[in-house]
Amino acid sequence: MNLLNMVLWAMGWYAHPALYAALAALTLVFSWRPPRNGLSVVLLIGALAAIALSAPITDWDARSIWFFHAKRIFFDNNLYAQLDNYAGWSHNDYPLLVPALAASLAKSVGHWNEVFPRLSVVMVLLPAILALGWAMASRAAFNLMATALLLMGDRLLLNGYMDAVLALYCACACVLLSRMWERHLGPSTTEDDPQDCVLWVLVVSNIIFLKNEGLLAALLLWVCALPALWGRWKWLAWSLVPFVLYAVLWRMPLHLHHIQGDLFVPGILERGWGRVRDPAGIQAIAGAVLKHSGLYGVALLGAMAWAFRRAQLLRAWPVFAFAALYTLAIVTVYLITPNDLTWHLATSIDRTMLTANLCVVAGVLHLAARRA
Repeated sequence: MNLLNMVLWAMGWYAHPALYAALAALTLVFSWRPPRNGLSVVLLIGALAAIALSAPITDWDARSIWFFHAKRIFFDNNLYAQLDNYAGWSHNDYPLLVPALAASLAKSVGHWNEVFPRLSVVMVLLPAILALGWAMASRAAFNLMATALLLMGDRLLLNGYMDAVLALYCACACVLLSRMWERHLGPSTTEDDPQDCVLWVLVVSNIIFLKNEGLLAALLLWVCALPALWGRWKWLAWSLVPFVLYAVLWRMPLHLHHIQGDLFVPGILERGWGRVRDPAGIQAIAGAVLKHSGLYGVALLGAMAWAFRRAQLLRAWPVFAFAALYTLAIVTVYLITPNDLTWHLATSIDRTMLTANLCVVAGVLHLAARRA
């Protein structure tokens, strides 16, 4: 429904939130397997919705980027309103999944305010939570995952930033990847089960429209999925759908309006090479990554050792590969950033590493669950 809402906005319409709520209810009632985590999902979403509606958006990035774009969509009645490049400081190259939902919420009540559209964050979280509730092998694993999400996401979960949302979707994609690897690369490989693949593609399709790092995460997830998709050409083609949607709905309009981000500016190689040769810069990046993700790295290595002893490596490898590749990619971003490195690390490393950290937690819990 998130993606359908964007497509409808691109055509001048929008999906009414009542339709979204009805679809979510039907998904809970008629899920593919008994909804053993259904009650936990309902309680979690209810709590998140109550918190979201308790106060307006106040953080700068949320108010001046994501929800400013939403306000422009609402008042201009145009998904691509920001492509006139007005207020360039608001990063007009940022994708529009959440702003489009916020604009739909405002349309449903007929006016814009600073509280009700905040519910769009919960609406975006809901599909990933539902998918995890279905994919997690036990109630205990899902409940622990929900607890980890609340503790690790903290205020980032609902303050209008996209980092915790991206982290949750990537964690969900990693769990689905683990299931895909185990089903199709394991010794007891069976007939194609489309549920994991379909859900994985839908999750990645949401990831790619959350924020610019979503494209990076989607590409890395696709690379990690290749071993489970190779030779299954129908599903390999299906896995390209998110990138086609992204190209048509967002990348081509950006190109046509000459909108670009502030990271890939001239001098990338020179900046990167200069920081690689600077011991202070390398130490700063390594220290920041270890500070925020060191314990999760140790946990992941421990889980890999446990998986090796229990012959469960097919479950663990996709999570290990994605977390390692994503961390390496984030380090590369800091190496080439045109911003002051000290400032950039201080203002973002806790958010950017949240994705790798939450994926590790999801992978460890999925690995430890008794039932597949």
